[in-house]
This record gives sequence, structure tokens and C-alpha cells, in this order.
Amino acid sequence: MQGSGVGFLISNLIFFAIFIGLFYFLLIRPEKKRREEHRKFLENLKKGDKVVTSAGILGTIDQIEEDYVVLKCEGTTKCKILKEHIVGYQPDYEVKKLQNQPNKEDK
Repeated sequence: MQGSGVGFLISNLIFFAIFIGLFYFLLIRPEKKRREEHRKFLENLKKGDKVVTSAGILGTIDQIEEDYVVLKCEGTTKCKILKEHIVGYQPDYEVKKLQNQPNKEDK
């Protein structure tokens, strides 16, 4: 009888280890990768880039501070926004930026 209790415990531990492994590879690891890519994106921002915020505000970077970015929105409107809330380039700007980069095949 005691042998079956130990087998039950081992099978539960194996199931728990597999569950933790799946949790890590499906949730934690991809999120770390996304955060690292977003951090690199924020480090590469420069004045004049056209960006979108998490609130959907479109603007051109006018000034970059340590934690904040000043966006020029429409006309003379400027907004001071936390850097971490910038989620990407404006769709049309990203295409133009990629077209302006030299191709590796041209070299």
C-alpha cells in the first residue's frame, strides 16, 4: 500500500513540473522578450519620429527627456507623455522608414 502512495506523489510532482514548464514557455518567456524589444525600441527613439501612444494619440517627437517624451500632435499642440506609453511608429511612417533603409543585397 505504501508503494502506491509514493507513486502517486511522484506522478503529481512530475505533472506539477510539466505545468510549471509550460507556464514558463507559454507566458513568462514571450512576455520577457516583448518587454526587451519594447525597451530597445524606446532607446532608439529620436526627435522627428512619428509615433502612436497606448491611448491612440498620434504625434511627432519634439523633445526626449529621461522618462518623458514631448509629442507635437496637431498644429501647435504638445503633450508630455511617459516614454513607456509609446507603443510603436505610426503605420505610414514605419513603411517610409523601412523604404529609406539601404538593402543588404545592394551592398
